Amino acid sequence: MMNRNPISILLVDDDADTQQIIAMIASHFEYPLAIASTAKAAMDQLSGISPDIVMLDIFLPDSSGYTALNEIRSVTFDHPPKVVAITAYYTTDTQAKMLSYGFDGYLPKPISALTLIPYLQNLVSGN
Repeated sequence: MMNRNPISILLVDDDADTQQIIAMIASHFEYPLAIASTAKAAMDQLSGISPDIVMLDIFLPDSSGYTALNEIRSVTFDHPPKVVAITAYYTTDTQAKMLSYGFDGYLPKPISALTLIPYLQNLVSGN
């Protein structure tokens, strides 16, 4: 299933199940995917790639997603990526909280295969 405008994704999450789910979805849609399990690994990868989307877990083994967001925002990109907070720990006000912290979007875990791609496409296109 070829997508005319593939969205490149950097997934920053240490959870193997989440990595596997996102990898299967990205593969199905032929979206380039890089995976980092820590904030440090993500920053190392960002020196060589410029993804359209960074999916960033809030609880990482070496950093918080909030700190990692600030580090990502400090990098100069030709086209800065949209940064989406992902977490399994959420309440009814989590989305508003994540947007107030400066994330471009928010997805609760487990990630839904049915809604992920339309959500990312809308985010990248600015809809």
